[in-house]
Amino acid sequence: SQVTVGGAILESLPPYAKWTERPAGVHLSGQAVHTFGGVTYLMGRYLGYDPPVPASTPRSQVGGRRLDQATMIYTFESGKLRPYCLLGPLDGNHDSSYAAAVEDGDDMLVVFHRAAHPYAGEFRFKDAADIFLARVPLKPSRADSAEKVSGHTRIVIQGADDVIDGSVSTTNAASFSQPTLKANGYAWSSYETVLMRFKLDRIAPSRHGRLKKAVLRLHVVSAKNPKKKITTVAPTDIAWNHKANFRSPLGNKSTWPVRQEHANINYAMRPGLVSRRVIEKPGVVEFDVTGIVERWLFQDMDNLGLMITASPPIFGQPDQGSWLLAFASTEAKSKYRPALVIDLQGTPPDPAEANKNALALFPSAQLAPVRDPYHFVYYSVGSQKMWKQLPTINMTTYDSFGTWLAPRGVMNLAWADGGPVDWLRTKAAYSTYYTGTARNHPLGFCGHESNLQGEQAGWLSDAFRAAKRSYPDRFLAYYYRGESHMAQLAGEGHVDLLIQEGYTHMYKKIPRKGFAIGMAGIKHRIDMARKHGAIQRHVVMLGHICKSNEYHPGHQLTAEKIDQMIGELRRYAPEMPGIGFYGLGGETLALDCDRLAHKHFVAPAPNVLIQTPMFGQTLTTPHVTIQARATPKDKRKITGYRWFIDNRLVATTKTPEYTWDLRGDHPGHHTVTVHAIDNGWNRAASQIAVRVARP
Repeated sequence: SQVTVGGAILESLPPYAKWTERPAGVHLSGQAVHTFGGVTYLMGRYLGYDPPVPASTPRSQVGGRRLDQATMIYTFESGKLRPYCLLGPLDGNHDSSYAAAVEDGDDMLVVFHRAAHPYAGEFRFKDAADIFLARVPLKPSRADSAEKVSGHTRIVIQGADDVIDGSVSTTNAASFSQPTLKANGYAWSSYETVLMRFKLDRIAPSRHGRLKKAVLRLHVVSAKNPKKKITTVAPTDIAWNHKANFRSPLGNKSTWPVRQEHANINYAMRPGLVSRRVIEKPGVVEFDVTGIVERWLFQDMDNLGLMITASPPIFGQPDQGSWLLAFASTEAKSKYRPALVIDLQGTPPDPAEANKNALALFPSAQLAPVRDPYHFVYYSVGSQKMWKQLPTINMTTYDSFGTWLAPRGVMNLAWADGGPVDWLRTKAAYSTYYTGTARNHPLGFCGHESNLQGEQAGWLSDAFRAAKRSYPDRFLAYYYRGESHMAQLAGEGHVDLLIQEGYTHMYKKIPRKGFAIGMAGIKHRIDMARKHGAIQRHVVMLGHICKSNEYHPGHQLTAEKIDQMIGELRRYAPEMPGIGFYGLGGETLALDCDRLAHKHFVAPAPNVLIQTPMFGQTLTTPHVTIQARATPKDKRKITGYRWFIDNRLVATTKTPEYTWDLRGDHPGHHTVTVHAIDNGWNRAASQIAVRVARP
């Protein structure tokens, strides 16, 4: 707070439309909030005054007191903040705040800063700061009993009964019984590789929902790495035993995998499942092997062990550099032994909860915005013949050809009157009408522009909320003219798409004054949508699309002008997921609209392909990792992926893979879709059909 020393707590219940504010009871500033394991933590600047002052004391009344600062972690329980952990000493007026945290097993890792000098003299305006990293144990939630709900179970695999490890050398020397695992490199002499395998027999994957994290924890006993060689951990795809050496995985005439007529131990590493670290000093080192263990436990990949090396494939006695690297083995003292730390979470999902667990629902995987990540809306195409000439357009409203359009991949939204009308006289009447419209139209509806004012405008908002609550898979749109309450409604997720009436050129029988809008007005409405977090649920409908002789004199809309306007809108608000057009018989210009929508949205989009699983594949394992490959255009970068199972948005990720728990879906045929988004907000989709069968 810039007014008082005290801070405030803001609270709201879903749908987060109304907030209440009350004093926090403690001094708050520079805050961050995280929720881990069902417990909410607030981290921020802790102010200690001497003599103390109440949290509500204005700044003007705290002068003359000694002030000490530190970073405090509070828990938020039963509406109250409770001190949990003080980070750093409460000693001196050192600015200390701006904490950020991530969950790490049973702990959280917290980054925070502390000014190097007290806030006084020359250091009031110029100062340095130290950055600290703290490991803080998480507080068990009330529902937790140590390692249960929130479903957290930690399993540590360690010791000679469950681990076999050893090292092999290019000299063909090998050891599986020494307290040290060697991965050294000696130029012109020898290079060493570590083999390690953990038994997973005592883990019952069927009892658990997901693998939260798996870490390979090693103790480095010696390290000298002047050239920062990378140490790689990868699963092997060939069986080996304690007789293995550099030439043979079984110590007999068998060989390691062959490439280009040559066998090599490195060729046994699965290249797509590696974990890498640069190791420069002795001590504990951890490798994230979540992807590897996930496939061992839930995806039927054979557990043939791990390979650990800092060396490329070696033939003969070459110079690949020199380094020292050795780890404690299973034969070492217990506290130094290799360990595989596995964190499992939750219980298997219930297919009956699939819709409830989704991030969002849509009418069909065969329609936008699932199959096609854009909304290209055209109102009043006019004929089936014309529709066949518009391959890019994928959405319309109030069209009489809806039954014919849907199988062609075009969503037709039903009419919903925006009012005022005589037969909708109460708030309840609006909610009943909108909910009934959603019930009777399985794709959804589009609310016509509304002229309701004052309290009645709230009736419309409540009607949309009621319809979305009752039928969350219906697509709800609205013809938008910049109303803040409708932008807020879309930002809250109760409206799927705001279709802005951005008509800059009018059909000659409709007056320009009072109906036409300029680009400045269009942008003002865009800004309103952005303000309320609805910019990705907003498109501009341009128009009117008429024959060239049916505009007001001197105000003809041409393909060149449409091209310029779409380009300007893409630069101003690239987040917008498409464009729209209001048709009034301009068939030739309609073809240009379709072409220009493709030019500005589809053409610059990345190329994306689902690589695994294959189209039509039958899936039988508890989990399947869906992997995509996306290639951006024009030096752009991929920034995210959206994953859909059937009509459900199930995840958003930064990486091109998503692990699907098949136990949460019914057996049978399913549609898998991925959207790839680049840093220009260009979007592309790839979709496959698969069949789920119970293992």
